[in-house]
Amino acid sequence: MTITPSRNLIKRFSLFAHLIIIHWNILLAVKKEAAFGWTARISSSLTLQNRQEICHRRNSLTQVCAVPEHENISIDSAIKESVRWCDNFVVPLKLCPWAGASMDSFHSQTSQDDVSQSRSYHHHRPSVVFKDLPIPSGMGYYEAQEKLAQFVKDEALSMLTAEKDADVGYNPDKAITFIIVVPMKDESMMGNDGDWIYNDFNAFHESVVYIEEDYLSAFEMESSEEDEGGGEEDETTVLADLVAVAGFHPDWEYSEFTDTESDEHIDVMAVSFEKKSPFPTVTIVHWSAIDKGSQKFIDDQSLDITQKISKYNAQILNSLGTEKLQMMYSKNVKLL
Repeated sequence: MTITPSRNLIKRFSLFAHLIIIHWNILLAVKKEAAFGWTARISSSLTLQNRQEICHRRNSLTQVCAVPEHENISIDSAIKESVRWCDNFVVPLKLCPWAGASMDSFHSQTSQDDVSQSRSYHHHRPSVVFKDLPIPSGMGYYEAQEKLAQFVKDEALSMLTAEKDADVGYNPDKAITFIIVVPMKDESMMGNDGDWIYNDFNAFHESVVYIEEDYLSAFEMESSEEDEGGGEEDETTVLADLVAVAGFHPDWEYSEFTDTESDEHIDVMAVSFEKKSPFPTVTIVHWSAIDKGSQKFIDDQSLDITQKISKYNAQILNSLGTEKLQMMYSKNVKLL
């Protein structure tokens, strides 16, 4: 005998299933908003543009800066391409005043045939280090952010230890650590290749802001015996007081140039090459090096070093234009 469900039962079941789907979609939307809702910071007299606008404006352009597909990535190629970005783009255009001296130091300590060997070292930390940080495909936003924050903190502490111990070959004035964040397939997450969290520029940028403004600012440094003295109580030193971090991303793009000193047309997409990199990247430098650089490179005392660099970069990148910069980037940085 075959039992046929009544029409009322079928209707009630369909309605129940529909309500479950609606409820689930609402939960996903709320969770996504909590993870990715953020207000962009104003940086270097520029504001950030949301990802939808970025993608729309790029439809007619060659996407030379997109993060490569997972299966095409190797750690060695990611590091080599990042070194090419520094050597063939940042240094020649002087986008960072002391990058040239730092990269000279890097190549003096590293074989030209195997720049990826800077990932590992024994006993003494070199001044310039390129480190990879694989993030599994499918890893959630907060888990990935915590993994990146912990890695940045550990590298920053290692740099401070090398400075304190006066490691042979370590020069804090030239020291830069590049943390190159790359996708990694997780065998338990096969089929989620397109779900890599840091393909999203907004997600990566928000993580860097969190690391800089919250994570490192909450990490208190232990006072040495030399620092402990009588008299007035010293202010607590946090890790963010000693190192500066900066983020770079293949999809970095500013929305508009807000400096109205000049009537010259600003090519925003050209200026955005200031912060474009082959892979999502976090750099760490000593604040002491930036302070010394301020004394050396600033002739206009009304500007701090970051404003001075930003102003110069905007001028040089705007003068070259997007098309020429894309050609330079594709030819001199990309390996493929």
